[in-house]
Amino acid sequence: MPFRSRRAFFSLVLFLFIFPTGETSAGKSSLINLLLNEQVLPTSVLQNTLTICEISYGPSKEAKIHFDKYKPGEEPIKLKGKDFDLMRKYIEQTVDGERQCEKIEIKINNALLKVQT
Repeated sequence: MPFRSRRAFFSLVLFLFIFPTGETSAGKSSLINLLLNEQVLPTSVLQNTLTICEISYGPSKEAKIHFDKYKPGEEPIKLKGKDFDLMRKYIEQTVDGERQCEKIEIKINNALLKVQT
């Protein structure tokens, strides 16, 4: 890599979306965790990530769970603080027989994701 640091590399790609694709258990989540130097996404030798995860900078860890269907008055689920790691169950499986997790917005306090102005 021609960049002197991961920070320089991420400063360049912050305005791009990175969408890793590949076969089941190819290591996409592991690659993201490695680049972020943090265990954000669950990893397994079996198929593990069953939903789209959007990771961006936030002052603290927060996950917003979006579903494909909502009941009247229902909104996405927000997980913060000690509940943050509960998002893994939404990444790894469908919630119930009627609706699925459409995407998860994940915010973490990671300097590599912070936009430098």
